[in-house]
Amino acid sequence: MKVVKCPRCELNYMLSTESMCDVCKKERKIKDEPEETLDICPACGERPVVPGEEFCKVCLRERKRIEQAEAFDDEEEKDVEAEETEELESEMEDEAEVLEAFAVDVDTDEEIPESELSDIDRELAMEEEEEDGDFFDEDEEED
Repeated sequence: MKVVKCPRCELNYMLSTESMCDVCKKERKIKDEPEETLDICPACGERPVVPGEEFCKVCLRERKRIEQAEAFDDEEEKDVEAEETEELESEMEDEAEVLEAFAVDVDTDEEIPESELSDIDRELAMEEEEEDGDFFDEDEEED
C-alpha cells in the first residue's frame, strides 16, 4: 500500500486507494449536512419561529386574538354609531313635527305700529337698567 498526499488539501497523507484524507472527509460531511438554524421570534425573543411564519406559535396566537378583538370592537362601534344616528334622525323628525304643529304664519309685509315700537324700546331700556343695577356691590351703593 502506497501513501500519497490528499488531492484536496495537499497537506495530509492517505492511502492511495482512498479519494481523500480523513480530515477532508469529516469536513466534507459537515458541509453536506443541512444546517438547522432556528430563527428566534422577534416579538418575544425567546422561542423559535414557526416555519414559514414570522413569529413563534405563542406570539402568533396572541396576535390573532388581538386582531379578532379589534375586529369585534370595530363592529360594535359601527353598531353603536348606527343606533345613535337613528336616534338623532328620529329626534330631528319629532322636533320638525312639533315645530310644524306650532308654526304661526307671520306676514312680513306688515309693519309694527309706531306706538308699539316705542313701548318695546321703553321695556328694553328698563330691563337694561335693572340688569346694570344687579352688578353693583352693596358697598358701592352705600358710598
